[in-house]
This record gives sequence, C-alpha cells and structure tokens, in this order.
Amino acid sequence: MDAKSTSPKSEEKVPWAKLAWWNLLFSSLYLFRSVSLDIWLASRQADVEFGELKFGETTLGTIREILNRVPINAQTTIFELGCGRGRAAFLFHFLTGARVIGVDLVSSFIVTGRRLARWTGCENHVQFLYENFLQTHLGEADVVYACALCLEKESKSLLAEKLQECRVGTTVVTIGWDPRRDWLTPLDQFEGKFSWGSARVYLYRVTDTTLPSESISNSSAPH
Repeated sequence: MDAKSTSPKSEEKVPWAKLAWWNLLFSSLYLFRSVSLDIWLASRQADVEFGELKFGETTLGTIREILNRVPINAQTTIFELGCGRGRAAFLFHFLTGARVIGVDLVSSFIVTGRRLARWTGCENHVQFLYENFLQTHLGEADVVYACALCLEKESKSLLAEKLQECRVGTTVVTIGWDPRRDWLTPLDQFEGKFSWGSARVYLYRVTDTTLPSESISNSSAPH
C-alpha cells in the first residue's frame, strides 16, 4: 500500500538555518559522551534488556515522507516513544510547529533534550519525559511515533495494549513493526531511511479502542 495519490501532502518549508544551529548544538553535546555506556547504565537501572534500549535516528527525508502522509500542524500533539537523543522530536517540531513529547529511559538523553529545547527556545513545544513509555499516558496524543524495531515480542504486545489509550482518530506510526489489530485502520506504509539503514514504516489510525488488543493474534502480524 504505497499509493500516495490519496495521501495528504505536506507543504512545510525546511528551516535550514535553525536546523544547522540545532545540529551544531546537538553534535557538540555528545562529542565526549559514550552513548553505549549511557544505554547500558539505563538498562541496569530500569531492569530492561540492553537490546530494547538500542536506538537509531530518523533522517530528515523520512520525517518529510511521514509528513506527506499524515496531516501535522502547530495544533498537533505528537508522542515519540523511545525518543533516543530527540532528533525526530525536534525535526517534527521545526517542520510543523507541532508540540512533541519525547519519552525515553536513558536519563542523559532526556537531560540533553531538555537542554537543547531550552537553548533553541522551544521548551514549551518540545518536551521530554524520563520514564518507560509503557507507562506513559497517551490520551492527549494526536500522533504516536514509535520505533519498535528492537522490541521483544512481549514488549510489542504491551505497546499494542498501551495504544488503546489513544483517542479514536489518533494516527499511529511505527518503525519495523506492523501493529495490525482490528481496532487499527491501515493508512499507508513505505520504506524509510534511518541512521542504521532502512526499515518499513507503518501508518495506522485508531478507529475502535473497545476491541481486545490481541484481536488479531501475534502470529498473524509480522514482528
């Protein structure tokens, strides 16, 4: 399902100057940090598998492909689950003005994201929560963005249950995992580019959260 003819087209203009300034700050803050060590420490503190906290970053091109398919503007609230260092969160905001809430269990990522938001003057629009996204309340989300590529089967099942907190009409965007359920209506999918290579991007809309989360068995949906 790759046809774009019926998809909403984004008219965003890329704020290159702001992106260049943000990227300079972003890079400098990680110049002397060991990201792998931060992730390992977070996995020990939170009792989460190290592999589930691994992350990659979404490219600008993939964010723009998502915006070609999902109507996002300054009135939109986006939750990024497993935001990592916050690159996608900032890109979503800079391109659309949307409010973005990034969630991650690696405390250094959250501290750095908050600092960058403050330095770039968007702390009221790009916010970061230090918590397990399986405990994050999603009731106010218009869009949920989650890279589930490294999640174990059980975590994906729990994430599917968590998505049922969303309001009817919420758009769900997942990376590397098709969350197919009876209460999700497929919108589109495409091959996206990321820092590690490529992965499938799935877009769904929440249509009926009263149905059981596992109404389609895990065996019928690819992981």
